[in-house]
Amino acid sequence: MATAGLLAHIVVSKFEDVLPFHRQSKQLARMGIDLPRATLCNWARQAAEKALPLADLMDRAISEGPIVNIDETTVQVLQEPGRADSLKSYMWIFRGGDPERPVLRYQYHPTRAGSVPLKYLSDFKGLRAD
Repeated sequence: MATAGLLAHIVVSKFEDVLPFHRQSKQLARMGIDLPRATLCNWARQAAEKALPLADLMDRAISEGPIVNIDETTVQVLQEPGRADSLKSYMWIFRGGDPERPVLRYQYHPTRAGSVPLKYLSDFKGLRAD
């Protein structure tokens, strides 16, 4: 069982400090803590699933603002089921909501297709430059 503090440390180390799970596992092993990479990965996935209601609130806040900014950048995903390691994938960022306190949301998509932002903007009521 992981505490909230341990989960926060694992997720921040992975995504903010860019410390892969296998290296975190090695660090913990040096302290006498046996936490395999698979366990860290499963915990992070479960934490993300628990945060989905928060992501929904963020999406709603972004669409309620007067403007939405969207951009994407390439990422390499290794060992993704059904995809070669050499294929490009994309991390999309959506920014909107109250201009004084904007909300930013990152989403992974295997494609750069225009359907990604169109689907995301389906509830958007502000200005559109189609």
